[in-house]
Amino acid sequence: MNNRIRNSKTTFGAIALLGASALILIGTASAQDAGATTSAEPVSAPDNRRVTPLDANSSAVEWVERLTNSLTGEVTTQPHNYVTVGTGLNYLHDSGKLRQSEDLIELTNDGGAAALRAPHKIRFNANLNNGPAPITLTTVSNRVFRSQPRGLYYVNLQTGEYALVAPVQDSIGELHPPNQLIYPDCLAGGLVKGDYRVTCTKAAAEADLILLTQLPPPELFFGTVNLQAVRLEWVTEFLDAPTPKMRTRILKR
Repeated sequence: MNNRIRNSKTTFGAIALLGASALILIGTASAQDAGATTSAEPVSAPDNRRVTPLDANSSAVEWVERLTNSLTGEVTTQPHNYVTVGTGLNYLHDSGKLRQSEDLIELTNDGGAAALRAPHKIRFNANLNNGPAPITLTTVSNRVFRSQPRGLYYVNLQTGEYALVAPVQDSIGELHPPNQLIYPDCLAGGLVKGDYRVTCTKAAAEADLILLTQLPPPELFFGTVNLQAVRLEWVTEFLDAPTPKMRTRILKR
């Protein structure tokens, strides 16, 4: 088995992705001669746009628009600028400077993959079942979360009983550029098939279990059971996670 994540040219549609929602504050001015019309380069996609990161969640955008007077042929320029705001627009590079974030996962020399061009850094092992922690998340505050997907469970809410439907098995990741990593056929046991997909954006990372076949009936595990009380759960174990801190904030006196 080739234990390296491979680059796949196949792209997949999204089920539910988290992305950066941007608010654009635009300030422009009109520059037209009376009685004349002007033609201009498209304002929406200028070639000379300059983006300057301001902080982690905002950037200044500037460009110059060329305007041509239809009567005189005179060419003038009109500067434009605005500030774009969105979660995770920029990240702190190793050089100590802010750089624009990217929705990007890249292959690494050790056979795995990593999303490093965003505020939160994520590293992936080639094999989803290669413990103890195939996925490592480092937050912008430098807290490290090492995780291991464990399997798919049914839980009986009336009794608190858990039943393992399918544990995680060996699965070598496939990179679907620019920002999705899929571990195919990751469920063992033969009762259900599924893929594990991770999507990394500027603002967040999301993991989805995509079921490819019908689930087995809960009665197979619990016998006679109230189906309204049965839930399906995907279990991920976090190893050596930072100790949670409790903060008290008074909302209203």
